[in-house]
Amino acid sequence: MQSPVKIASAAILIVALGVIGWFYLPSTKTPAPPAPKTVGILQYLQVTGAMADGFKKKMAELGYVEGQNVTYIFERFDVPAEGTATAQKLLGQKVDMIYAITSVAGRGALAATKEAGVNTPIVYAHANSPVSDGLAASFRSSGNNATGVAVNIPEVTAKKLEFLKQINPNIKKVLTFDAVFSDPAQVTGLAELDTQAPKFGITVVKYKIQGSPGPAGNAEIQKYMQALKPGDFDAFLQPAGPVAGDFGGFKILLVEVTRLKLPAVYLNIPFVKAGGLFSYGHDTFGVGEQAAVMADKVLKGTKPSDIPIEFAAANELDLNLKAAAEIGITFPDTMLSTAKVKVTQ
Repeated sequence: MQSPVKIASAAILIVALGVIGWFYLPSTKTPAPPAPKTVGILQYLQVTGAMADGFKKKMAELGYVEGQNVTYIFERFDVPAEGTATAQKLLGQKVDMIYAITSVAGRGALAATKEAGVNTPIVYAHANSPVSDGLAASFRSSGNNATGVAVNIPEVTAKKLEFLKQINPNIKKVLTFDAVFSDPAQVTGLAELDTQAPKFGITVVKYKIQGSPGPAGNAEIQKYMQALKPGDFDAFLQPAGPVAGDFGGFKILLVEVTRLKLPAVYLNIPFVKAGGLFSYGHDTFGVGEQAAVMADKVLKGTKPSDIPIEFAAANELDLNLKAAAEIGITFPDTMLSTAKVKVTQ
């Protein structure tokens, strides 16, 4: 039989070891979930909506569930000069980040944060020449509170002209629009068109629209196009910009290019789905997805200046077979085999 002293000592030792073990047990407490985020979406022009859709889809795949751990506040503007004021509305709602669609929106967001004296991070999409346009110091590091996805205008412009030549090797004279009410995408695109066209034996004629986006600009497009006769031009190329990108103007334009039986290349798939012949450009839905991956890093604490700017990962060719049949055009196999979307009705 053990002595009472030994029994008491053993009991004390057991209690002491239990207390020490309790302190060192792994915590079973679940870490607190990250605070819900508020993301402001600043969209320039209606036609860029696919980049908002792609962004939100990818964000959901990355774990950002709208209404649970992320809230989106949406603002759209259609006149470049309104970009800063529209971004200020988002800043006034204390967003954690701004997703700016196009370089026009990116510049507006940057200006708004600078004026407000805040460093709200910005991720932009579909930026034209971000360095020369003042969005970034370099592709490696923006040097500011923004980063994003850029687009390769020279590559896209050359392919548009190449596709026109595939449709009709005899194309020599191409019509496009310039405008008093312009934006950086239009300026960059038209300058690149001037550079690329001679390589394809093409002369570009630019009709400069004086009216503002909407009814005034559309009326001017209608008057000019209705005065044209078959044979005046061999093809039409839709430029970027608030006037040419207006859907009201597009509907007028579509009637006239069909009457003139002009092969016409448009900015992106919304115009093709609405009746345009074909488009070639960056995969805008995919650009939105790329931007979401960057946004995820930003919302987790990485500075935008530490995230290199990327080029859009993919381009896409979209065809409207019904529109082609209406004007007697047959797409070559080289286009049919590479098209992502083929509209048939």
